[in-house]
Amino acid sequence: MQLRPFADQHHSHELLKELYTFNLFHMVGGLIYGTYYGIFLYKQVLNIEVLVIDALMFSLATWAGYIIGVFLIHRNGYVTAVKSSFAMFLLGAVLTLLFMDRIAELFVAFAAMRGLPTGIFMAVVGSYLLKEITKEGRARYFYI
Repeated sequence: MQLRPFADQHHSHELLKELYTFNLFHMVGGLIYGTYYGIFLYKQVLNIEVLVIDALMFSLATWAGYIIGVFLIHRNGYVTAVKSSFAMFLLGAVLTLLFMDRIAELFVAFAAMRGLPTGIFMAVVGSYLLKEITKEGRARYFYI
């Protein structure tokens, strides 16, 4: 099984733009979402143990997402994996907003909805940056 390389530079540039966009969205959205999510969860349960369980579930979901991401990359290519991750992240954010009053009941599902797309994206970034971009390109990506 081989990773599908891009046939031309246009596709590579397109994915790099999507990586930048998703990274920006994930950082800003994650800061806002993560801050308020944790506050709302704690206010509903008043139990720090639930926050620890939430963090552990998020970590497990991230690892599962990484495995899914590797499968998506091998099966359908980088762009599909990035778009899947982005769509899952948006869906999770919208569902969290819609069911914010039930966050204490649904925190395990919310942890999975945050972790899976994060893991998929981590698989894409790691694989793509190592396989498709030069050393100088990787340095530039991390600098930006």
